[in-house]
Amino acid sequence: MGEIYDNILSIRPIGILEKDGLVYDASLFGNVVGRIDEEGFIYNHTINTPIGKVDTNGLVYDYSKGNFPIGYVDKNGFIYDSAFGVEPIGKIHGNDIFKSGAAYLLLLRK
Repeated sequence: MGEIYDNILSIRPIGILEKDGLVYDASLFGNVVGRIDEEGFIYNHTINTPIGKVDTNGLVYDYSKGNFPIGYVDKNGFIYDSAFGVEPIGKIHGNDIFKSGAAYLLLLRK
């Protein structure tokens, strides 16, 4: 399970990634917003085809934006947006750091 925070100082998570790969949005009364499979493919809750992928290095790809990473997650759980890259935009607590970071970038980010 991974808790997803939208900035490094937040005390309340905006989302949760469960062990089964389901991603819940804490601000929407716990509704499922998508899922991430074992291979790192990311699915929106309404679409059965992948919308993106996270690789084993923490790079996150959004298929609608081409073949370049839109962000990455480091091994300490900090989430970065490729457009800015210098300062973290979010933080992960728990397991599955890379998948949780991808959930933030593709499913939870407003």
